[in-house]
Amino acid sequence: MATVSDAGTNVVVSGSAEDEVERAVHALEAQGYRAIAKAAKVGAKWIASLAKPGNASATASNCTTERVGRMVFVRGPTESAVREAVSHLEFGGAKLIRIEEYGKEWQAVCDSPQ
Repeated sequence: MATVSDAGTNVVVSGSAEDEVERAVHALEAQGYRAIAKAAKVGAKWIASLAKPGNASATASNCTTERVGRMVFVRGPTESAVREAVSHLEFGGAKLIRIEEYGKEWQAVCDSPQ
């Protein structure tokens, strides 16, 4: 049986078999957790990590950016990740118009001079 350990904004799933760790990961994903690292063998154990629902461990690298004319749409798993990605665009002159929940993700709409 896999063990789930609290690691601050994340959880670590460990077990002696890959399939038991994967089952635990899938059960947690169904509860809103987001996989960060897939199951990997470390010594004699299999270990995976997941971000807790709504945590801030997601970063700008977890976001997607789409440009349509002067408008730039940034989508990501958390508001903080989207805000981080927008801050990178603001260095290039983009202006944040709005940020809002978009289904299970967050979306920012920016106006960009480029």
